[in-house]
Amino acid sequence: MPVKIRIIYYKVFFQPTIDYCNIVWGQSTHITRILKLQKLVLRLIYDKPRDTPSCPLFKESWLLPINYRVEYRITVMTYKAINGLVPDYIGKMFHLLKSVSGRVTRNTLKNNLSIPNYTLN
Repeated sequence: MPVKIRIIYYKVFFQPTIDYCNIVWGQSTHITRILKLQKLVLRLIYDKPRDTPSCPLFKESWLLPINYRVEYRITVMTYKAINGLVPDYIGKMFHLLKSVSGRVTRNTLKNNLSIPNYTLN
């Protein structure tokens, strides 16, 4: 099978599987195992030996490693939530930092996100 077809196969079958809900589970410790699997699959696509560096393979195939894909998807979701491009139940999870005293501060000018308080109940 030609390399182009292998990459298409990767994008159709493998990538959606590792992308599914990775915003939620992407910060877990299992991401290193998935990254190793992703590197192995890329080496198989290009018929390279096991000790071949994976960075050139990622660049050549225009694919992102799983940790960068998670960062990218979180960034896109945050952008959409701040700009009202997601459903309300998701948008309510993101709060811009507001000044307690009502004054404009450096943090409020930067549009920083606040970390919501939570309870274990």
